[in-house]
Amino acid sequence: MRYQALVLTVLGLLAATTVGAQPFPLDIAILPEQPTSRELVTVRLTGSLGCMDRQILGPYRVFGTEDLIELHILCSYCPFICPPNPPEVVDLRASLGPLPAGTYHLRVTLTNGQERTVDFAVREPEESPELRLQEGRFRLMVSWEPPEGGAPRHAIAQPLGDQAGTFWFFDEDNIEVTVKLLDGRAVNDRFWLFVASMTDVAFRLSVMDVGDGTCLDLPVFPPDCPNHFYDSLAGVNTNIIDVNTLGGVEP
Repeated sequence: MRYQALVLTVLGLLAATTVGAQPFPLDIAILPEQPTSRELVTVRLTGSLGCMDRQILGPYRVFGTEDLIELHILCSYCPFICPPNPPEVVDLRASLGPLPAGTYHLRVTLTNGQERTVDFAVREPEESPELRLQEGRFRLMVSWEPPEGGAPRHAIAQPLGDQAGTFWFFDEDNIEVTVKLLDGRAVNDRFWLFVASMTDVAFRLSVMDVGDGTCLDLPVFPPDCPNHFYDSLAGVNTNIIDVNTLGGVEP
């Protein structure tokens, strides 16, 4: 038993000394590619790991730093007496949460001591009338009618992740419309739209389904993509639920 324990210890030390020469087995991607301080930042890890099981610890901020974020991947390895198995292909995701604008360093460390650091930037959002949800498949816009009259104006969108967002009319601190778009295809092959109105100003919500983006490549303007409209009249506070219109099959 002592001899076996000594052999395992030596083999473990030998494996640890070669870690530095091994390529990092995971690709690291920050989603979205150019996040803003109003978006949910996610790290995606893809590649092959020779683990029986794995667990993500973190992310967490390193004490005394403002820009270093740690993420640990804990692997449980098969003992040496186990038959060799092909490395498991993994696709892991961890939320870093909304982050203030700035430059960050994400350090991913594996159980065997391998680590890799990637840098990414979070920028302040630019004012945009368009809200993109469900990985960009749906593009939402709100136009509103000034109470004093005049031409309709575009509301300014503020994303709250990939499934929800808000629109403001007069001031960014005064939210007028909140929308949520859920993937309900597992239930009825439709996307589910929920709209909460906090205004009696007349507005129109448009929801464009760009599908795989093919309709955007056509030489026409506006794009020839399916577009759905939802109206709220002046003097009325209108909430909307639509779980039957937005199709699951990409146009």
